[in-house]
Amino acid sequence: MSGFDLLGKVAIVTGAQRGIGLGVATELARAGAQVVLTGIKDVDGYRAAANICAMGLAATYRRMDTSDESEVTHVIDDIFAEMGRLDIAVANAAIYPNTNIASITPDEWDSVMAVNLRGPFLLAKACLPYFQRQRHGRVVFLSSITG
Repeated sequence: MSGFDLLGKVAIVTGAQRGIGLGVATELARAGAQVVLTGIKDVDGYRAAANICAMGLAATYRRMDTSDESEVTHVIDDIFAEMGRLDIAVANAAIYPNTNIASITPDEWDSVMAVNLRGPFLLAKACLPYFQRQRHGRVVFLSSITG
């Protein structure tokens, strides 16, 4: 059971189809938040949201490539339009090629930087106008020891 109350709050979690992102999304929902899971693996995303809903909690899935500014802006705008608020944004999505640094190509490196660095920036930037309008909101940036 969660130790905090997020009843009535709306949260978005990037990269929430599995792993840490799914765990964070589930805990936010257990705390009472309506959670929007995002990612690029639609089958996994819809399944993850359905599993949270099967627990009697509120969750939906939206496809969102965090490295694409127009997609991030569109999803954030839609969440606010549909739910009337956005309180928490969790920047969790990340990638890392399954290879050592000497073998990473420049294109793979650019993809890593686009998702792991540009993505959290785009999420925070898209949320900021809504957080300012509401006079509250939180962005949480996650990382791991992978890589």
